Amino acid sequence: MTRYSLTSDQLRGLANLCYQEQGSVAGSKAEASLIANRFELFGAKYSDIYNYARSSGWFSKAGYWMDYGSAPSSVVEGVRDVLMNGNRTLPIYIDEHDCLSDIRSISTGSVRERGDYIPNETIVRNAYGSTWTFYSFPATGSDPFGYTAEAYEKVKGKGAIPKVPDTTKEVTASEIISRANHYIGYEEKASAKNLEDFHANVGSNNYQKFQPLVNAGNGDEWCQFFVDGVAVEVCGSIKAAQQLLCMPSLSYMTGYTPDGAQGFKDAGRWYTTPEPGDVVYFYSSAKGRIGHVGYVVSVDKATKTFTTTEGNTRADTYHENGGCVAHHTYSYATVGGKNRVNGFGRPRYTKGSGYMFTVKLVQRGSEGPDVKLLQRLLKSMNIKGRDKKTLKVDGVCDDNTVYAICVYQARRRKHGVDVGTNGKSDGQCGQKMWADILGL
Repeated sequence: MTRYSLTSDQLRGLANLCYQEQGSVAGSKAEASLIANRFELFGAKYSDIYNYARSSGWFSKAGYWMDYGSAPSSVVEGVRDVLMNGNRTLPIYIDEHDCLSDIRSISTGSVRERGDYIPNETIVRNAYGSTWTFYSFPATGSDPFGYTAEAYEKVKGKGAIPKVPDTTKEVTASEIISRANHYIGYEEKASAKNLEDFHANVGSNNYQKFQPLVNAGNGDEWCQFFVDGVAVEVCGSIKAAQQLLCMPSLSYMTGYTPDGAQGFKDAGRWYTTPEPGDVVYFYSSAKGRIGHVGYVVSVDKATKTFTTTEGNTRADTYHENGGCVAHHTYSYATVGGKNRVNGFGRPRYTKGSGYMFTVKLVQRGSEGPDVKLLQRLLKSMNIKGRDKKTLKVDGVCDDNTVYAICVYQARRRKHGVDVGTNGKSDGQCGQKMWADILGL
């Protein structure tokens, strides 16, 4: 890798910019790697890497942050290692990143669900009209980084860009629910004949139309295959359905309910409260494990009940190996363990399912990525903490963060928008403030 000769002031300026963009040592090293990559790929008209970063216009307010930023010494040394010692932390074709608030859609799920970003598969579309392929999150809380086709081909050769997977079709919960409900009354068959007909060749040998849709043979217990098959019909391919349902990329889809549930758990998309379009998994006392599954088609929060569409059940009651597709209604007052309702997997819907992320209340003492996201948004608006200093992006909701929340709420009230409580600042970021600050 190229080793750049920088003065101490130039190194400090570049470190300030990297720290402003990413807020951590690992993130700043990734940013420095991207600056070097972009300079070598697209910066031929600039005299050196420092002037490229400062003047190209690609980095927001670069001159200001390079002159007035305050990167800690650990970041300065990290950026030195990348630029002056040649130890980049990203491949040389990585030329893009966006903060989450600038991303309009991704091909494999919801923008703000980090688990939905799949390396070398997720296609990102940002607010500026650019499209690029996701590579990684270099640090906890960092922006997603990736590459454009132009950069990849410059490094790897013409035509070398990986084929975009068949996952760009937007899938909503309502589409899945509609398709699942289409099959209400469908009955399983005695043999592999008349599979498309709802009522012909009725039998109890577990033959049905859904298992063949996912390349898994036929004649097995089919509640999971019903879920899989509906997803394939809506998504248009096994590959896309696997991504929707958080399953591994194989030539077939699983019919084993514990594996189906585990995929959602591994992806961080397992919940105890349902939403329409979720995949509900049921515990089987007879099997001593998860043993049945269906789609959630409606939720009544007042009574804490939900209605399903399930395959391989009975029309009159819950059944783990029945013979038809039917609706049933259950309570979600107690979920998990050996309760009948074990949990809810949330597919990677791309739109039409409410918020693009799970809203979490941020208040004094809160910690985690939600706090970091809020701090970053407030910082980008030049809202300072109680100490009058630039807000730290550290994932801890302290006095300075609470103060900054109150400042934002006061600003919005001046424009007639109440994102606090009863017209007053409450120092908490709940549903109203999240929706307002993210423009949802």
